[in-house]
Amino acid sequence: MKSLFFFFSLLSLSQAATLAHRYSFDTDATDSVGGNTGILEGGATISSGKLTLRGLGSSTAANRMTFTNPVDIGGN
Repeated sequence: MKSLFFFFSLLSLSQAATLAHRYSFDTDATDSVGGNTGILEGGATISSGKLTLRGLGSSTAANRMTFTNPVDIGGN
């Protein structure tokens, strides 16, 4: 049983998390790690290091940040 625990402990150590994307929002929506730059739409703005989404509606014209490449949860 101890050897099985040790095996799974080593297995989990080999799957360390890696940073896939980073957005500083200093001046724009550039992804400094993964190259998946954001695209501001519908009145979304960046100011003082903050992305502002004012929530001006829920239609397709609502403000948002999309990406140059597809993004999915759990992927890169």
